[in-house]
Order: sequence, then C-alpha cells, then structure tokens
Amino acid sequence: MSTWSKEIRNQVIEQLQNEFKTLKNTTVANELEPPKETTTPCFMRKVFGSTPVLPESADIYEWWYTNKNSFPILSKIARKYLSIPATSVLSECLFSDAGNQITSKRSHLSNEPIKQIEGRKRKREKERKREKEGERKREGKKKRRREKSERREKKGREG
Repeated sequence: MSTWSKEIRNQVIEQLQNEFKTLKNTTVANELEPPKETTTPCFMRKVFGSTPVLPESADIYEWWYTNKNSFPILSKIARKYLSIPATSVLSECLFSDAGNQITSKRSHLSNEPIKQIEGRKRKREKERKREKEGERKREGKKKRRREKSERREKKGREG
C-alpha cells in the first residue's frame, strides 16, 4: 500500500473499516440464532472465533506470515492479493500518452493506427535512451583517457 497516495489509502482504510463494522454487526445478529454445525458461518466461527481481532495499526503482512500454517490457503490468497501494487507508473504513462493521441479531432481513429503511433513513440524513446547511455559511456571513456594522459604527463615531469 506504500505506492498509494495518502488520500486513496485513507479512503480504502475507511471503506474497509465500514465494511468490517457492518459485517461484525451482521455476525452478532446471526449469533442470536442457534448455529447448525454443518453451515459455513458455524465453521467460520469455529475457525476464526478464537482468532483475536487485530488492531488497525497491526502489520497485516506479518500476521499472515505468522499464521500461514493455521490458514494455509487463505495465507496464499492474502499473499497474492496483498502484494498487488496499487498503481503502475507504466500503465499510467500509457493511458496518459493515449489521451494525448486520441483527441476530439482524432476520435475516429481505429485501434491499429493508435497502436502504431504509441509503438513508434516507445521505439523512439528507447532509441533516445540508448543514445544517451552511449553518450555517457563515450564521455566516461574520454574522461578516463584524459586522466590517464594527465598522469603520464605528471610522471614525465617528475621523472
């Protein structure tokens, strides 16, 4: 959740807390009826009933790691879904770029020309990146040659 903005993170926490409170109240209402041993809620109470409720400040990743033997299937599910990043910069960039290509004047373009435009743009960006890396390497080589030459000159004057 560290990749989420503070506002989104707070909204998600608030929604989860509200949902928890709703479900918690529903569970209390359901407990007034005598449970049947074969029902899923009864099984859930047996399994989770003895599990203490975590404080909101608890590290949920740590809890699932600690309890992975008690809840092997759920811990795998938790690991899978809790590890999904909230955003991806690459996907946000793609949507942003597509928005720059699809304007009111270009709104009737089919998918193929848009894919071609975006593909060419990505290719150009990669080429520029390679060129910059090449320039940096060349500059580094020039600097090392210059330093080596200066050391030789210094040795020649001293020797």
